[in-house]
Amino acid sequence: MTNPSHRRRFWGLAVLLVLALIAVSCGDDSTEADESDSTTTAPSDDGGDGGDGGGDDGDDGDPGSESSTTAPVELTASWTGVTEEVIRLGFTTSDLIQLKALGLVDIDRGDPQVVLDALIDDINDRGGIHGRMIEGYLEVLLPIDATAADESCIRLTEDIGVFAVLAPFVGPNTELNPCINSRNETIIIGGQPTAEQLEVSAAPWISNTMFASRRLAGVIELMEAEGLLGDTVGLVVRSEETGASDDIVKPALEALDKRVVEVLNDSEPGDVLAGEAQWERFIEVFKTEDVDSVVMIENTATFGSTQLARSDLDANYLIVDSTALLRGLGALDGAVPADLAGIIGSAGASEEESWELPATQECVRIFEEAHPDITVVPTTEVSEGESDWFGNINIFCPVLQLFELAANAAGPNLTHETFLAGVESLGEIEIHGQVFASLGPGKYDASDAIRLTVFDETVGTVGGEAPYGPLTAVG
Repeated sequence: MTNPSHRRRFWGLAVLLVLALIAVSCGDDSTEADESDSTTTAPSDDGGDGGDGGGDDGDDGDPGSESSTTAPVELTASWTGVTEEVIRLGFTTSDLIQLKALGLVDIDRGDPQVVLDALIDDINDRGGIHGRMIEGYLEVLLPIDATAADESCIRLTEDIGVFAVLAPFVGPNTELNPCINSRNETIIIGGQPTAEQLEVSAAPWISNTMFASRRLAGVIELMEAEGLLGDTVGLVVRSEETGASDDIVKPALEALDKRVVEVLNDSEPGDVLAGEAQWERFIEVFKTEDVDSVVMIENTATFGSTQLARSDLDANYLIVDSTALLRGLGALDGAVPADLAGIIGSAGASEEESWELPATQECVRIFEEAHPDITVVPTTEVSEGESDWFGNINIFCPVLQLFELAANAAGPNLTHETFLAGVESLGEIEIHGQVFASLGPGKYDASDAIRLTVFDETVGTVGGEAPYGPLTAVG
């Protein structure tokens, strides 16, 4: 029988890793419970010129030109969540207060509602999207509460009827995102859907990050370029990752003429004794097969890394995942950071690289101008006892920027079809946090940036990741 304390630690690690991925930071949601379920940003009185922040009060040409006398487009209720005057958008975020009460995290990101309101107000102050104002509805919930996620999905997609959900469910609740996108046919912007979720999508799913399928293949490509794979690869796959292995990782390895020795990790998460026994068998197999490297797919690494670190197997230890698991290895139960040194994983841009981007600084500027008493600093520079406001900016600003770009490109008649056409027309873009980003026909995940990273026991108090190679744009 699984020990409940082990399962509790498993979920705690899962939550921490998800939060690290979202913002490379930690924080505490100070939203009051009775005010955090939803918010409506009221439309402003002053209309607008299409939401791009530029222009000259609607004069698109010389006074006598044809464009200056063209009648304005009449806005209609073109889709669910789109009226003549407003576009309703849904948002979700983790309830960090409840997570703290459960002993899973102790982090403070300030009030997410305050951040979201400032960002939406900025769009509306610039005229909204082709004259329609944005109304935002925020759901704050535990990322490990499936019931709460289902209720939030129903509120946003059925009761309110939003046009899109930006920043969808995270953590274990990611399994409920098809409620939004498949069951209720609502656009999702953000997140990292699985291939299975994309297959059943009944509405566009666009992301500011990189989809897992492209990320996994890209990491294999970079590892081969660095000579890390060798000729014979030991491949460890958890039961829930067999699709990623069969469809992406194994074909990528075989295309490189690698001999693949695959083993299935099907022990119950949290059952330490069974897991250790299974890994002992894996290591013996890999010794017999004389593997040059061991590739752990996704969550296999949360337990497997410590098992490999304790072994005498002479091989490169590699993590191929979409969630930057490497950075959390030192926090695992029983982990010895010095033993984990040298394990290779991957990440996107560093916090410093993301912080310096003009699109990121624009997000910071918007929030600071709305709240001049608050100075936003990078997560790593937040003083003890202070709120990490950048954490929530990191969640909401990139998806709002992405929505604004695509919706403006879609034109006044906003529907699923025109929105998707707008996405496909964008090409290279600049958004918060993404050094290399693009969208186009059939490419709906914006981020193009990956770098290999290595576990460094000298980072922080329990070790962490350090760059192994340069940030690279992958196709």
